[in-house]
Amino acid sequence: MAQTDIPAAPAGLRRSGRVLWRAVLTDFDLSEHEATILREACRTADHLDALQALLEAEGLMSETSQGSRIHPALVELRQQRVTFARLLTALRIPTGEAGGTTRVRPAVALAVSTESSVSREASTVGRRTVGSRGARGAGA
Repeated sequence: MAQTDIPAAPAGLRRSGRVLWRAVLTDFDLSEHEATILREACRTADHLDALQALLEAEGLMSETSQGSRIHPALVELRQQRVTFARLLTALRIPTGEAGGTTRVRPAVALAVSTESSVSREASTVGRRTVGSRGARGAGA
């Protein structure tokens, strides 16, 4: 499928966010609410990069009037990583294929089991919808 079929990345995304946007939308068609989750995941990926760069420049410790403390960016980086993981989990993207079947996190097993009816209704050809788990280009 041509690169032009992928919607443009939201304005303001930096490199990591744009890469994530393209990677997901190359293989999956997303509903409106899933695109919103992806947009926030892309923004969070950019925040992670910025926080990491700040820590690399300033170090893990910061000096305060009370002495050396853990840099506040380190705490925020940890929180953003948790947020990023939750956003990706909310997209319900398969984690890979094992033995010819798609592995999905246990928390979404119920959603996957109910998606067979959804996948029959998917009208896209050659692209996976998150619900159908079909491969782009495989005619799923």
